[in-house]
Parts: sequence; C-alpha cells; structure tokens
Amino acid sequence: MPLQKRTIFLGLFLLVLLLFVLPERFFSFLTAPTTTEEQTEEQRYCFGNFGEKGNEASPVQIVGLGDSLTAGIGDEKEAGGYLGSLKRQLAEEDCFVTIKNYSKSGYKSTDLLNTLKEDDVVSAIREADMVVFTIGANDLVSLIKKHKIQINQEVVETAQKQYAKHIESILQEIRQINPKVKIYAIGFYNPFAQIFASQEEVHALISRWNEQTKEEVTKAEDAFFIPIDQVFAQRLEELLADDLFHPNYQGYETIANQIIRHLKK
Repeated sequence: MPLQKRTIFLGLFLLVLLLFVLPERFFSFLTAPTTTEEQTEEQRYCFGNFGEKGNEASPVQIVGLGDSLTAGIGDEKEAGGYLGSLKRQLAEEDCFVTIKNYSKSGYKSTDLLNTLKEDDVVSAIREADMVVFTIGANDLVSLIKKHKIQINQEVVETAQKQYAKHIESILQEIRQINPKVKIYAIGFYNPFAQIFASQEEVHALISRWNEQTKEEVTKAEDAFFIPIDQVFAQRLEELLADDLFHPNYQGYETIANQIIRHLKK
C-alpha cells in the first residue's frame, strides 16, 4: 500500500476510534471544566462554614450557652427550643450537628462569665466548631424591676457600660478557650410590647441592649450577631408562650430560621 494511502487509512482509523470506541472519555475531556470549583461546591457541607465537617461521620459540634432562651423555656413541644429546631432543620439540608447545651434559665451576663470557668464547659468549647448564646434579657429585666421602669439616663448608661464589659469579656473568654470557633450571639425581642405598649422607654432600652451586644460582637473576630427583634415584633402574639415572655415552639423555630439564614449568606 502506498505511503499516502496508508497515512489516510491510519487517520480514518484513529478518528473512528475517538468517535465510536472512546466517545465518553473524548468528549468529557473536551467539555471538562478547567477548575474543580463546581465539584468542590457540591462537597461542601453546612453551606461551607465549617470546612469538610457537617456530614454524618464528622458532624459540626455546637455548644449552647446563656439564659432561658437557649434552654428552650416556653417550648410547649419540649423539642429543644431553637437548638433542637436548628439541628432538625440543618439535617434537612444535609448538615449534621451535635449539640451540648449549658444554658440555664435566669442567667445574667455575670452568670455566663462564671459558666465559662467550669471544666466541662471549657472542654466542650475547645472541641466545638460553633458557640451560640443568648444573654442580656435578665440583666435588663432586673434593671427594670429595680427601678420600677422609672429609669433615668445616668442609671441606664452605667448599666449599659457594665453590660458591654461583660459581653466583651464573654467573647474574649470563648476566643481564648478556642481561637478557631465561630461565635453567634443572638439578640432578644421586646416581650413587653403588649403589656407596656405605651412605654417607649422599655422599647428604647431593648434596642440599646441589642445594639450594645451587636457592637461588641462586631469587634470580635469570627463572631456574628443574629437579630430577632423585628421578626418577633411582626407577630409577637403568635410567637410567645403562655407566660407572655418566652418564645413558644413556633417562636424558637423562627430563631433557628434566623441563624440558618445567616449561615447561608
């Protein structure tokens, strides 16, 4: 066979091989993405917030701290409050977590600071990927009760400065225990809106307390403030328990929704 014909035949043979014998490998090579960004995105759990953690074999470890809101008081279904809801909702998103809850009803910011000195709490935070806490409501309620709602500006400023120092210390203590943990501070709502509808001082105090918490959290590294006051204000009666103070089951679902919304950003 002449050389020219032999070359043409060999070329046709290779073309047939590529098109019919190895089509999948050939075309996948031509159409393959130049980066693995899409594949990496698919493998990320918990919206990419905790590296490779979040699957069933390696769940995200969450520690709950603070007052009755983290303790789940008012949850008529006794389903674990917002932490229980958070765990259920995240599982639906293929984000698996374990939770250790060290909160206690009635805790003030000083109580939370003392909690951070307990050995079991310190140990849990060291292993945690995420710490979430609620605090401040009892500090404010104590202030309101003490002064019978007739609070002057000097008293408010003194209490606010003290509270700010407590929040700063709480954040510093958590960060010292675990330099890499993500910290989420949840604000609080005005449960007195129906009782003290005309008391603008109460509304202003709650707003200032939330702003103070947010300000301190913003200063800290890898710390985030989760506001809930507006979502509660829109349907307060629907979200409060029978005690007209704590959230009910639906209220805690709402708080969990706010946390997840932040995690998805």
